Amino acid sequence: MKDDPPDPPFDRRERLALLAIARRSIEAELAGVPFSAGGIPPTPRLERHAAAFVSLRLAGALRGCVGSLDPDEPLWTAVAGSARAAAFRDPRFDPLTPSELSAVELEISVLGPFEPVGSHADITVGRHGVTIRHGDRTGLLLPQVPVELGWTLEQLLGHLCLKAGLTPRQWRDGEARLERFTAEVFSEFVENSAGSERAETIADRSPNNPPLPLVPPGDPRLRSYK
Repeated sequence: MKDDPPDPPFDRRERLALLAIARRSIEAELAGVPFSAGGIPPTPRLERHAAAFVSLRLAGALRGCVGSLDPDEPLWTAVAGSARAAAFRDPRFDPLTPSELSAVELEISVLGPFEPVGSHADITVGRHGVTIRHGDRTGLLLPQVPVELGWTLEQLLGHLCLKAGLTPRQWRDGEARLERFTAEVFSEFVENSAGSERAETIADRSPNNPPLPLVPPGDPRLRSYK
């Protein structure tokens, strides 16, 4: 399976605009006022339809992560909606409070096209995010998750199954449908660093941790997974 040529990365102005939109959307919800992107310069790429996830981190720990799978709205509106949902409607967490807002760090993952996977060998850990569909069950993990947690490919697929409410080996089932995707990932932490002119890459955040064992559904560590 060959990868299609990737789109050029977002430039720093576009990344900062999307991060500002995400934060402004959360601020508006906390203030109880309508969200407005006024004053943030639009670009054609921000108007293009795309799927995106927004993650919130507090002191390095996940505080919310919600996104869209379907590229059915302009990217900037997808980011605004995902930011609000991650802050206030992720069922794993309490709604974000005003006192947490200044300390929370935002991270955006803009998803590329979904591609059917013929063999799990077509999935590269750290490059591809993965979705699974099995009957009415679905699950998704972003590309950065297995890198952050030191997972092998089989551990990634096992945790993907757990996230979908399946048993860890059901990705081998003939009824399971796997899709892969890439994502451009950038965060406030990197963009606010002095002299930063690039988006954060998976390699930048890759810890040299040993692989983690599978954990069962309901384990508290699952609160750290996207």
